[in-house]
Amino acid sequence: MASVINTDFPRPNANQLAAFKTASTALIYRATGQRGALHSAIKPLRSGFRLLGAAFTAAGFPGDNLTGHAAITLAQPGDILVYSVDGFTQGASFGDMMATLAANRRLGGILIDGAIRDAALLRTWDLPLFTRGISLKSRGEKAQLGPLATPLTVAGVEIAPGDLIVGDDDGVIAIPYALLDDTIARLRQLQDEKARLLQRFTSSANPEDWQALKTWE
Repeated sequence: MASVINTDFPRPNANQLAAFKTASTALIYRATGQRGALHSAIKPLRSGFRLLGAAFTAAGFPGDNLTGHAAITLAQPGDILVYSVDGFTQGASFGDMMATLAANRRLGGILIDGAIRDAALLRTWDLPLFTRGISLKSRGEKAQLGPLATPLTVAGVEIAPGDLIVGDDDGVIAIPYALLDDTIARLRQLQDEKARLLQRFTSSANPEDWQALKTWE
C-alpha cells in the first residue's frame, strides 16, 4: 500500500514570520541558544538572497531529481523546499527547469544540500536559492522517490516539516516550529539590547564601552 504524504502540517503564521523578517541569522542564532545553524558551506547563490518560510523537506538521491520534482508540486506557496542529497556536489540535482516550476508554484525559496547548475541564469532570478555547490554535471535520472515532508537531518541539523527556515548572506538557520514564540521573545530582547549598544557606541568611545562590546560579542 502506498504511503500517505502529509502536506498539511502546521506552519508559522504571518505574525511569526514578520518577527523574523529583518533579523539577521547571526542574531537569530543567539536567540535560539546557538542552535539550528546549518553547515557553513550552505550559502546563497547570489548575495542578497533571503529565505523566510516553512520547511517542506525532501530527501533525494545523488543524480536523481525525482524527489525534488515531487516536492515542488506538493509544497504550498511560500514554503521553503529543503532538499537534501546528502551533500553530493559532483552532479547537479536542481537547475533552471525545476526553478521555473518552483517559481510558478510561488515557493518561498530553495535550500539544497547538494549542487545546482544553470548558476549564471538563476542568479538573475528572484527565487532565493541556497546551495552547497555548483556542478555542470547531471544525469537527470528520475527513478527513485525519497522521503517527502518528514523530519530529516540536513547539513547537520534536524529539520521537520513546518520548521522556520531563515537564510541570508551569513548562512541558514532552522527554528523548530514548537520553539518559535520563545525564540521571538528572546530575539526581541536581543534586538533592543543591540540597538541600545549601537546608540551608545555612536555617541561615545570610552573604556566602559569596550567592556560592553566584549560581553556582547
